[in-house]
Amino acid sequence: MVIASLRRQQRLLLLSEAATAFGRNVSQLAIPLIAVLTLHASALQVGLITVAQTLPALCFGPAAGALVDRWNCKRVMVACNVVRVMGLCSIPALYGQGKLTIGTLLAVATFLGTASIFFNPAYRAYLVRVVPRPHLMGANFLVARGAGLAEALGVAVGGSIVQLVGAPFATLATAGTYVFGAVAVLLLPTDTRPGEATAGAPAPAASMLRELREGWQHVRSLPAVRTMYLVEALGAVGFGMSGAVWAIHVTVTLSVPPAVQGVVYGVGGVMTILATMVASRVMSRIRLGHLIWLDHGLGALNLATIALVPAVRPWPVVALSWQRLSTSPLSVLRHVGELTYRQLTVSSGFVARTESIGITVIVAAGSVGQLLGGLVAGVSDTRTTMLVAAAVGMATAVLSVASTPVRVAALPARSPTGGRSDHEKDGERMSV
Repeated sequence: MVIASLRRQQRLLLLSEAATAFGRNVSQLAIPLIAVLTLHASALQVGLITVAQTLPALCFGPAAGALVDRWNCKRVMVACNVVRVMGLCSIPALYGQGKLTIGTLLAVATFLGTASIFFNPAYRAYLVRVVPRPHLMGANFLVARGAGLAEALGVAVGGSIVQLVGAPFATLATAGTYVFGAVAVLLLPTDTRPGEATAGAPAPAASMLRELREGWQHVRSLPAVRTMYLVEALGAVGFGMSGAVWAIHVTVTLSVPPAVQGVVYGVGGVMTILATMVASRVMSRIRLGHLIWLDHGLGALNLATIALVPAVRPWPVVALSWQRLSTSPLSVLRHVGELTYRQLTVSSGFVARTESIGITVIVAAGSVGQLLGGLVAGVSDTRTTMLVAAAVGMATAVLSVASTPVRVAALPARSPTGGRSDHEKDGERMSV
């Protein structure tokens, strides 16, 4: 009966995450295109809109994790989806009245960012509380498989929706997926196990500060987790630089239509799904540290390729397709591997705080990268900005190789008896 209950919870979590991932992929494509195609924004303005989504994490990300550790995770996830729906529905409403501006896009992006800094740690903390630790790898890859399907459909469908009805109205599709995600969360059992460190009791400001300090100390006590966050932060600088000019470079410089972009990005979702199907075998044969430097290194080479590719058909589409085909499998393996490593290493009472601290550090670095990307593009062009971003990505790969805690990091891949590990068996069982 307990196993059946856990499987039902896992399926509901999968539906919720897949629905929100679908909407997230549509909005990540639509919002920059609204700025570029509808409001004719500059590279710096697109960068500011992206920064607006990360600004809440910079302001009170760790505090959000401490609050989530004491709150009901189910209610937090529902509330966050409601906020997302309200923000996204305001875009077509304002556009219809002729009142949509860069300022309103900045406000909506801030609302979405605020929802994310509460939703992400709440989701991960809830997952740890309802899934036994030996089965976390299988659960994470199952969720990643759903996210890959959402990416394959979300970005591809999103690109078509943007081209058919316009970017402002494409956000309505995103809002609908968040409504579906909220309903799926409502069907989950009530979260009755708050974080061990706080026991869910309300606390004064002094207690909040103590919990934040305990969270930082817990991260500092885990060398591999701490160093992984630093490596990811440097990688986020390069990713932020490329993200600040990506929409302009691909849409304007390389002249790739939104619908074609959606199909190309959807290929990455298909590769993500395929990667999760062989994930357990791959993770049992390669160290997590090796995956980290390989993913960052290959990603840097792909950015340089996209920066240098001539704007002559079909080479831009070929370069984009290769980027998705080659990096999507490695990225999902690295992401799930790092997440599972933290879940198995971090004490359960510190999960939300640890995740929020990591998100804050990475988001801060990404915001710096986005601003740098906008500034570099302002004094040069998008190709130069992409090349600088590629250089930062390669430096990230070198750092991960030079760092001993990251280089030797590995996940338990085999059971003591030499048979399949628990997460392999669980992954197969949950796929049925």
